[in-house]
Amino acid sequence: MEIRKIPDKDHLARYCSPEKMRRDGIPSTAVFRLRPGEAYLSVNWLEFFGESNLSCAVQCVRQAFRKKGYRVAKTGKFAVLSVGSTKAAIAEVGLVARVEHRPTRKDQSHAAILGCESDALAVALALQRLIRNKDLHPSV
Repeated sequence: MEIRKIPDKDHLARYCSPEKMRRDGIPSTAVFRLRPGEAYLSVNWLEFFGESNLSCAVQCVRQAFRKKGYRVAKTGKFAVLSVGSTKAAIAEVGLVARVEHRPTRKDQSHAAILGCESDALAVALALQRLIRNKDLHPSV
């Protein structure tokens, strides 16, 4: 499947499990940390679905998660980030990020944030700081 760059004006969604949320309801940095062996942070490209409303696009991501067989907790959230803000936040820690559409057979909206592996903690902190309550959507 073709890999392509996602425009800065577009948006990404990242699932936030309840155990990775802070007491104030904002995702902790753990949401944005690479797991061992990961080369990029997996996200979903919201504009892929052709929805003009981000909440409707998040609903499409929920359906994609169900199709993949991923379990999402009732109290989990989807955090929405703009591509441009994501790249700018990562640039502030001295790294150059790329955001690419990397569809899979089971998830056509799958995307990747690349270029953050060399300082994963600083990147996680920078991305976590972008999130406000208005950027969080229910997981179910």
